[in-house]
Amino acid sequence: MIILLPILFAKGFNGVKIFFGMENEELGLPGISILSLQDIIIYYIVNSVILLMGFIIGKRSFCQHMCWIGPFMIIGRKISNWLRIPSLRLKPENKKCIDCKRCNLTCIMNLDVSNLVQHGNMEDSNCILCGECIDECPKNVIHYTFCSQKKAQVPEVAIEK
Repeated sequence: MIILLPILFAKGFNGVKIFFGMENEELGLPGISILSLQDIIIYYIVNSVILLMGFIIGKRSFCQHMCWIGPFMIIGRKISNWLRIPSLRLKPENKKCIDCKRCNLTCIMNLDVSNLVQHGNMEDSNCILCGECIDECPKNVIHYTFCSQKKAQVPEVAIEK
């Protein structure tokens, strides 16, 4: 009802302006709020590089090679481990693993999750704790836990094939 009130008081509904407030009147370009042609060229070059990386290197290439947040995540995790601060982690129950490798296929960061499970240590600096491996595992081998790094580790087991 609240959404309909402005339409009623505005004497009707004339349309939706998708790029409202984003028009560049100087260059006549819709949807781009950059003022100079040089900035627009730089913008499209950067986007093209990111897109090409995706085609050449593979999925999530920007996240793995150019993301400026990644180093902060890695440094934060190293400090957390060094100070033994409990945090969100993945913990495997590697004895239940059937080595189907479905976790590897679903990992958006292209990690060898089944190898991490076998070694009993899910700690990897590239892991973003998205939980895709948890959802995909048919035997519920991987779980979230809130603890220190040592408590999240389990003894290594050899998976029978």
